[in-house]
Amino acid sequence: MIHLSAQDQRIQACQNLLDEAVTHERIHGITLTIIAPDGMEYPMAAGVADREADIAMNPDSRMLLGSIGKMYVAASIMQLIEAGQLDLDDPLTKHLTEDWYQRVPNFDQLTVLHLLRHTSGIPRWVFDPQIWGDLKENPDKVWTIKDRLAYVFDADPVHAPGEDWAYSDTNYIILGAILEELTGTSFYAYVQEHLLDPHGLNQTSPSDKRTLDGMIPGYTVMGQQLQLPEKLVEDGKYAFNPQLEWCGGGFVTTSTDLARWARQLYGGKVLTEESTELMMTPGDQPTELGEGVRYGFGTIVWADGRVGHTGFMPGYNSAVQYDPASGYAMAIQYNTDGPPRTHSAGVLLNKCLGLLQE
Repeated sequence: MIHLSAQDQRIQACQNLLDEAVTHERIHGITLTIIAPDGMEYPMAAGVADREADIAMNPDSRMLLGSIGKMYVAASIMQLIEAGQLDLDDPLTKHLTEDWYQRVPNFDQLTVLHLLRHTSGIPRWVFDPQIWGDLKENPDKVWTIKDRLAYVFDADPVHAPGEDWAYSDTNYIILGAILEELTGTSFYAYVQEHLLDPHGLNQTSPSDKRTLDGMIPGYTVMGQQLQLPEKLVEDGKYAFNPQLEWCGGGFVTTSTDLARWARQLYGGKVLTEESTELMMTPGDQPTELGEGVRYGFGTIVWADGRVGHTGFMPGYNSAVQYDPASGYAMAIQYNTDGPPRTHSAGVLLNKCLGLLQE
């Protein structure tokens, strides 16, 4: 008889949760990686990576991470602040001087801080229904910053600057524009050089074209309302160019690399102690993310002190969390975007953390 250690029993209990989720929910496959406080990694998987080909999911399966990419944007901006190239109170007009930026709601009243915390009042550009018709017409389109922002030109702001909170991918598109103006390089090149390579995140790469190495198919429920096929990767090609997302998300990765990234970022290996604390410090505005949940810089701050982010991209759901109190980092990815009844990404991470801390 094999006797498992207490830690191994907890990890097995987490694996059992994944198996239960794919058995009882509309979830095709899941990956989950737990990194213990001592640095030991526990990658696991359940279900299938490709339903039609009957290919089992494995921990190295790569998926689009959705809005979790905002963590890379915020960390990059904080590095520029540390280098003295930028300030949180800088007005956007200091760095972005082309006339068409003035057509962005509230533009001449906004600062870098408003963008990082989602208190700008700028509407979400990806909520314009015209986008999905445009994607169907030209799925290979390579999107410019202006192409994206044009969907909110001359729109009414959601609220006055700093007076409320409204999550908006548009904020992080503008942060990416500022980064490229200041550095003279592309956002993706900057992240590769300053974040991915130095921290050994070699399973993470830009989602800047329709064919991405190692990306497994995603299956969409929600996207079918947006004229997308259920299976979003055929012959290795995504249904449209995910480069559309850019600084709103913008990467393909594994749950292991996500957990490593959260551990390094919030564990103080990427930024100074002061910058790390700023990222993890929420604003005062209530959010629509859940009871007691607030938002820092590219960081969701849960009521119990856990930090991280969630992400959606048609066909995929992801979540990553770091628990400062215990030192555990965890990330989970689904190749299904249909909302599970009882096994959402956040719920599974909460249950796993509870098991690990018993």
